Amino acid sequence: MTYEDIGLDGFLRATNSPASAERTMFDATMFEGSYDMPVEYFKSARLTAGNLPFTTNISWSADASDEVSWSNGTISWASGSVNYIAAGTAGSISAETFVYFQRSHGTAFRTSNAYTDAVGDDRRMMAILNTGIGGGKASIKLLDQSGDVWNFNQASGGTIALGGTANGDGVLTVSNEGGTEIVKLDKTGISVTDGSISIKDKDSTTFINSQGLVSSSNFIKDSDEIVFSGGTAITGTAYQDLGNASLNIQVPKDTNVLVYTHIDAYNSGAASYADFRLAYGWYNWGSSTYVWTSYTNVGWVWGSYLGTSGYERETITAVDTEEFSYHDPGENAPTHQIKIQWRCGNGGTAYCYRVKMGYVRLG
Repeated sequence: MTYEDIGLDGFLRATNSPASAERTMFDATMFEGSYDMPVEYFKSARLTAGNLPFTTNISWSADASDEVSWSNGTISWASGSVNYIAAGTAGSISAETFVYFQRSHGTAFRTSNAYTDAVGDDRRMMAILNTGIGGGKASIKLLDQSGDVWNFNQASGGTIALGGTANGDGVLTVSNEGGTEIVKLDKTGISVTDGSISIKDKDSTTFINSQGLVSSSNFIKDSDEIVFSGGTAITGTAYQDLGNASLNIQVPKDTNVLVYTHIDAYNSGAASYADFRLAYGWYNWGSSTYVWTSYTNVGWVWGSYLGTSGYERETITAVDTEEFSYHDPGENAPTHQIKIQWRCGNGGTAYCYRVKMGYVRLG
């Protein structure tokens, strides 16, 4: 259909109406004076591929870090015309690449690294391509009918890059159905307003809950209690392990650990004592041995003779914190060990009857 088919001449005047009604579309209420505008103005300057609204059913795919492909499909223009587009590929992308439609090139999209090649009256930019970030797949920016970044209700893909030297500061916002901004991610960080953040691990265990509180799942703990029936004794002055009073622990990073101990013991010598300490070590899988790196004294007990009642047991209760440096142990293997050592001081015989120890991994 042409303007002649609906009864208009080349100046969009009704050819079958009296002179007083000639300017039905452009009259003095719209323009001061008499300005007849030939239809060629609209054909050449307004209704072009460069500015016509359109819809399309073409789909796009990032196939590699430097390759993007698109399906065949159609571009339906607001003027009523339709262009069929063949499937194609942009490969070996090494710089920003513009994909555009040009009427004179029929069914094939064209590509160029020059922005000026992709815009004009007879052409329309469809997408901007860039190489993938960090070896990821190429990025695709689809353009809508205004030439701005594509607006969408649903999308999927591999990588979204916001900001950078070519685009300024990147910003991502999420709003609720009322239009109120809830989440904003920009160069200063992440802001959450009237919302919540929940962080879970691969097993869906919550580490930070929706109230922003650190979950107890962060604080891995273990404990053990050893009762020495009838007591265990030493007489030497050199430190030695207290039975099997030890705990293994795995840390995924440099971590502070809180250690607590409770020891019942005594020394049979009136002026003698039993001295206890914590030993901290990490497991060297190369040599299959523990490397003991630090020691912390937790206290000592003296001999207290109560006559016919025998010797009185004394109790040591102590809390210590230790920083454990990460060492790669292999999957699911303990990385460190905590154990109790003891010795005699000033002679006598030291006896221990009960030990309770435990730890809490602080994050």
